[in-house]
Amino acid sequence: MNRHQKYLVISIFTVVIGSLSSPHTIGAGIKPDKKSQPLNIVLITISSLRADHVGCLGYHRDTTAAFDSFAKEGILFTQAFATSGWMMPAHGSIFTSLYPNSHGATHIDKKLGPQHKTLAEILKANRYVTVGLCFNPRLASDQEFDRGFDLYDDYSANIMLQSMALEYEPIDN
Repeated sequence: MNRHQKYLVISIFTVVIGSLSSPHTIGAGIKPDKKSQPLNIVLITISSLRADHVGCLGYHRDTTAAFDSFAKEGILFTQAFATSGWMMPAHGSIFTSLYPNSHGATHIDKKLGPQHKTLAEILKANRYVTVGLCFNPRLASDQEFDRGFDLYDDYSANIMLQSMALEYEPIDN
């Protein structure tokens, strides 16, 4: 990309957690029997996505076809509520199941408290392979969001910050 191109920045965090066994798909409301293989888990969080513009949540236009297809194969939570209005403390809560004032990641100069186990740490201890793909600088490894992941790629977040700091001439329309 040259310096004249405009950038659209979307903060996305994806956690891919796979089991060491064969894949197993489960639909909403269906519980696997005790003889089933462990489930694969994929957690996708997207900042600034309007729920009223997502097909699987009722939007009439085909704006999120891949996401809608993925939602049909798994469990779609339609009544989820955030513990905070911004990504860092909200994800701290997702990762620890604690409120922000308990897990500690409440401001850009604060980190997840080391005394709290994360979802990735618990899953890793139960023989899951854990991968985190982070495209938001507020969820970077220096904030302790990488704890428990076998692979945590927050390199793209740093590239995004660097590209935003570059000076460029606006394109005349």
